[in-house]
Amino acid sequence: MFTYFLVAFFGLSVSAMAHEPVAEATVAASYFRLGAQADMRYGLRIPMFERDDSVLFQGTGLKTVATLAATPAYLRAGGRITFTPLAIVDLHIHGGYDQYFGNFQTVVGYTDPSDNYGTNADIAQYAEETGNQMTGRGYHVGGQIVVKAKAGPIIVVGSGDLTHFNIQSEASGPWFFEREKEVMMSLNGGGDIAIDTNGLVMYQMDFEDNAWARLGSFTTWRGGLRSEDRLLRSGLIASYNPGSAFTHNLIVQPYLSDRAFTSPWPPYTAYALKFEG
Repeated sequence: MFTYFLVAFFGLSVSAMAHEPVAEATVAASYFRLGAQADMRYGLRIPMFERDDSVLFQGTGLKTVATLAATPAYLRAGGRITFTPLAIVDLHIHGGYDQYFGNFQTVVGYTDPSDNYGTNADIAQYAEETGNQMTGRGYHVGGQIVVKAKAGPIIVVGSGDLTHFNIQSEASGPWFFEREKEVMMSLNGGGDIAIDTNGLVMYQMDFEDNAWARLGSFTTWRGGLRSEDRLLRSGLIASYNPGSAFTHNLIVQPYLSDRAFTSPWPPYTAYALKFEG
């Protein structure tokens, strides 16, 4: 309700303030948890507090966007509000509708939160043997904080996100494996909270024509609050922008702690092409 109040309030106020359109699109493919995803966002940004003589007040303001995330296994549609009071801090409120298609290991029910769902192949075999795979639907709502800093060529970013998922399905069992978060979560009850933290340190190299490349380390820790399922990945991230609206990103993160993957090899690997306009 608080999110919708903010959307309505700022929607009424935007006509009286300077604003600019915002468009973002990301297409990604990943393995070990094999998957493909298209993530699209479109909305408005309202500059606020900006000062040309202060680095801390560059790019500050409010951004409201409609969001759509589509994969072969699920669809998420909703919105996101981002408030940037300082250049080093982003505060996000996000939420939306979730539809799981009943394929690609979604939604598969489990009887106990400690069950080892295993790899994608293990989940698919379990679903075939039990027939306990159904469609699902529900909603999510959450908040995120992102802290970022740049000192010369060094970039440091840290983020923390808490998202409440409330998913209903005809699959039997009070638990299911959530494919995006990669942890067990509560099903057909009051919902569950996914905890998602990320930290990265990167070195940036600048080239001619505004092109740049970044290389560094990237660590991800996630968990389901009620299920007590946890994962930890840490590895390398590389980004390249040729001086255009498109950025190429490559992530290679071995699993250091995970219920299904007990060896760091092969690592989680993902490539993402991002457009910002």
